[in-house]
Amino acid sequence: MLYFRVWRHIFSSCLLCIHNYLYERCAQTDEIHDLTDQLGEGGRNVHEMDKVRRRLELEKEELQAALEEAEAALEQEEAKTARAQVELSNIRQEIDRRISEKEEEFETTRFALCLRILRLSISTPAKTVNLITTTGGSQLVHKSSH
Repeated sequence: MLYFRVWRHIFSSCLLCIHNYLYERCAQTDEIHDLTDQLGEGGRNVHEMDKVRRRLELEKEELQAALEEAEAALEQEEAKTARAQVELSNIRQEIDRRISEKEEEFETTRFALCLRILRLSISTPAKTVNLITTTGGSQLVHKSSH
């Protein structure tokens, strides 16, 4: 019987080892399955992240192109503004020059008119006063231009 007990003990020990082995193997299989799922999810995540990266790169390129286009348009508008300012400055100078010419012409005409009035008043004072009051001075200019 001792022999039977030894074999029974050895058999029980073997069954316990097999049970532990199967339990560990099952746990390892579950762990391998979980790790495989995580790798699959990680691969999908990497794929999704790669898609997002490509989409963002395209958006960046589109925004860069739009920025360059806007900068070019801004430069054109600045050039137009600069040309308009130069043109406006030239027009102002031309207006100032013409006003100055007209003022000089007015002063010359006024001086000549005063000089004629003075000459007429010396030669015929009554006739000059009469002429100024009746025509408002317009006859003096017409007569003096002859």
